Amino acid sequence: MLPFIIRMISSSLSNFGFSIEEAAESLGASKLGTFFTIVLPNIKSGILAAVMIAFLESFNNVDISVYMTGPGVSTFPIQMLTYVENYFEPTISAISVLLMFITAFFMFIVERLMGLSYYTKR
Repeated sequence: MLPFIIRMISSSLSNFGFSIEEAAESLGASKLGTFFTIVLPNIKSGILAAVMIAFLESFNNVDISVYMTGPGVSTFPIQMLTYVENYFEPTISAISVLLMFITAFFMFIVERLMGLSYYTKR
């Protein structure tokens, strides 16, 4: 999962012009202020994409979650797997449909905020 996150954020940083950061620092901005006002807003699309991929990948790797958790710790995908193994009812199907709707809603919001029209305005 970490290679996906690093790749998304590094590709976002490769498109960033570091001369803007240097200009802000030469005009008296602190390093922390420059990061939050210059760097972070410019790479927010890469960070958002990395968060979404990490979230989706965590649901996809249930087998790794089963082996990595300890006693008394249970994630949502593990709970879903246990429920499917023990009960024969459509509750998990309903939860899966809700998760698909939530994912589609988030994708719609991301498209509206940072879709193709966001990049053509520049």
